[in-house]
Amino acid sequence: MKETDEINNDSFEEPAPEDFLEEEETEEDKRRKRRKKIVYRLIGIGVALLLISQLLNLWFDLLSPQSRELARVSDELSMNEEVEVYKESVAVIVGSNSRGTGFFITLMGIC
Repeated sequence: MKETDEINNDSFEEPAPEDFLEEEETEEDKRRKRRKKIVYRLIGIGVALLLISQLLNLWFDLLSPQSRELARVSDELSMNEEVEVYKESVAVIVGSNSRGTGFFITLMGIC
């Protein structure tokens, strides 16, 4: 048992205290880190601005005078009895990348 302890002690050297010290960064390394940090911040700010602009665009579309007018007219028309009858004949056609509407028309007219 004593022989194995001697072998283990001899095969490993204790590291010098200097081995544990961190190497100082050069000015070039500091500049690279600063540039990298600035680039990441600019990308983050750009993405945030794009998301905010999309959100504002959505709100402006929802609150635009045209969309409010369309909602008002749609509500008025849906109160009309004739429109209620015509709604039953409207067919919605949905494809893989498209959507549309149409009417069922028979020999007697719109159903």
